[in-house]
Amino acid sequence: MACYAAYDAADSSAQRKDVFGSLGFASTPELKLRVMEWCLEGGVKLQDFFYPMRSVSASGPAGADIAWQFFQDNFERLQAKLDGASPSLMDAVIVCCCKGKLTTDRADEVDAFFAAHPLPLSSRTIKQTVEDMRLQASFAQNVAAAARAFFAGAGGKLE
Repeated sequence: MACYAAYDAADSSAQRKDVFGSLGFASTPELKLRVMEWCLEGGVKLQDFFYPMRSVSASGPAGADIAWQFFQDNFERLQAKLDGASPSLMDAVIVCCCKGKLTTDRADEVDAFFAAHPLPLSSRTIKQTVEDMRLQASFAQNVAAAARAFFAGAGGKLE
């Protein structure tokens, strides 16, 4: 991908972060998954490796699903990569990979996953992430209900 070449040619961390923000918007699920693997396999410095993961998650519903599934499937590999690193790096990965889809179902999945795979040093981040997911899902449901009511009252027409 051209983005990898741009990453290699980047002169500054700001340029590299721009590339990281673009990588996740790759056109196919296979390329998005390749970005996730590239991060985990050492293509990116440890302090930055969650940025491309965040871009995959932010790229849309499919990207959010890919990031979350990748996190679950590679949980042990992620733990091994971050062994001895600052717990804030795992916190960043958790937020990036788990929070892409803000639904109550996803919040329940994340909650259940960490109940089965506890991370004591990240427990606060996990709790805050799940709580925020639930709040944002509730907000989105309320906005959708208000929009439906508005358009039903307007005969379904915008004027």
